[in-house]
Amino acid sequence: MFFCEVTGRYVQGANDNGSGVALTLALAEYFTNHRSEFPENIDIVFLFTGSEGAGVRGMKHFIKNTLKSSREIHNS
Repeated sequence: MFFCEVTGRYVQGANDNGSGVALTLALAEYFTNHRSEFPENIDIVFLFTGSEGAGVRGMKHFIKNTLKSSREIHNS
């Protein structure tokens, strides 16, 4: 957004990606500071991925590998 202010040129993704990251960081900070208010058996993962405009590749990779690892842990 600073780039846009200085140059007058808009950078696609800067506003939505920047605000999304800012909100996620704020939520992660809240969760960290209030961990005792959440059930102990609940884990929350804050994830930032790339290549989302090109087919959600980062998220698909994370879900595929995390679910596989999670199943292995719970089945052993």
